[in-house]
Amino acid sequence: MLLVLMVSGCAREMNGWPSHATTVTHSPTQTPLSNELSAFFETAAAGASTQATVSPWGEQVQITTAEIYDAASGRPCRRITVRSPMDVPQQGLVCRSQPQQWVKVRMLVPSL
Repeated sequence: MLLVLMVSGCAREMNGWPSHATTVTHSPTQTPLSNELSAFFETAAAGASTQATVSPWGEQVQITTAEIYDAASGRPCRRITVRSPMDVPQQGLVCRSQPQQWVKVRMLVPSL
């Protein structure tokens, strides 16, 4: 309850009423990807894999893509599976931030 009061207090103007232009949001952390990985995500077919010697997910990982889809943000995104050298899979998400440039973004809902 206290947190709700604190957040709503941050969204008040000098006259005490909420501002329509004031919104408290936190965007997910975004990590720009290398040109090589961006090119792969831009052109790879669903199910394609690549080996990355260095990546935001670690070194010597295998990355497999899913299909490109339009996220609620309006950006094209792809779910990915990353396998470490120990063969431990982890799910990830990448989105296009600008033409030919992709970023690693935080998944809001883990895939089932």
